[in-house]
Amino acid sequence: GMLYAGFTFSLRDFDQIHHEYPIPDLFDYSLTQGRDIFQLARQCCDGESRGMESLFHELIQCGVPMDDNAPTVSGKTWRERLAAGGLSLPANSVTDNPIILSSPRRPFSGVDVLTGDFFETAVVKISGMSTPQLNEFDRKAAFTLYFENEEAANRSLLDPQLLESLKSSRRFAREDLVAVLRHNAPTDCDRLIDTSYDELFDAMADGGALKLAVVIAGQGPEAFGMPEMYTPMQHINANRKLKKLVTVISDGRYSGVTFGAAVGHMTPEAYRGGGLLYLQTGDLLYLGLRERQIRFLNPQLLREGGDVVTSGFRDIPTTRKILGQKRMARMRERRRRITSCNRLSGHTDAAHGVVPLEVYEEAVLDYRDQAARMADNELKGVTKH
Repeated sequence: GMLYAGFTFSLRDFDQIHHEYPIPDLFDYSLTQGRDIFQLARQCCDGESRGMESLFHELIQCGVPMDDNAPTVSGKTWRERLAAGGLSLPANSVTDNPIILSSPRRPFSGVDVLTGDFFETAVVKISGMSTPQLNEFDRKAAFTLYFENEEAANRSLLDPQLLESLKSSRRFAREDLVAVLRHNAPTDCDRLIDTSYDELFDAMADGGALKLAVVIAGQGPEAFGMPEMYTPMQHINANRKLKKLVTVISDGRYSGVTFGAAVGHMTPEAYRGGGLLYLQTGDLLYLGLRERQIRFLNPQLLREGGDVVTSGFRDIPTTRKILGQKRMARMRERRRRITSCNRLSGHTDAAHGVVPLEVYEEAVLDYRDQAARMADNELKGVTKH
């Protein structure tokens, strides 16, 4: 939106603003519990809520800088609309099944921008994760399950024997299982370290220590039009066991309906030679969600109890060059399944809005300068009044 309006803007600009002015979590939204947009519309029609005016009011009450002098579609400014809001303006005027809250559930919401050693930027939707779920995945080591496209991932995630197959095929080395257990659940290590492979695997899966990073590559803007990764997330969320084990990582897209541990919009995309192209099943990743990073782990260092921040990715593109070339050939073939106009060639990457290059090149305005001018004009207007 900023780029189409002519302003220079990137994901890093968004991330800077997001952390300078964090937005508290004021939504208790749930499709399954009747707290949805339809219910909010009923509350507005019944005079219990003012909808967006109530939200604007509560954001101001939480200290979030809001431009209440901005015009709205009603022909009035937000300030004028809030002044006429009446008793139904505060969110706590809704007593039955409130969707907008007057007391935030937590002091942050929205999305965070991640960086890492095998990619430049990615986005994790923290608003789609409850705090316990965020805690469950944060600062954890995870085994990679690699898929070259969404269809392959969906087939695997729908397989009720997925975990059993991983166990029986010994896809993960026992010493790596022990290393992950020691990192993710150190208090269980003494109890499980001498058990058989099957017992160790089952105990880690049942207890949540076995974290899996389902990597879905080849879904980026240029490779496949950047489709939404809603379906694989639904398969995970519908599975009681996988839901507490799996993070999805993709160069595909996520939207407002996604919930769960989802990382997307990864750049560079696999089709552009990004690190996603070279990952494979069995690789170990460090998920530092609150640290806003994901890193490729050196398995030997993890086994030795070493520093998880130390990167093990530097030589991977070289040692797996042939693997990358084969995957690239399959991605080029797969692109033929979608029309050329949906491949989003000649566009920027996900870190720069996925907009046509012409739009990006013509976006030359400095939003900081414009914001400073607006603030100065607002101050002059208040002083004059």
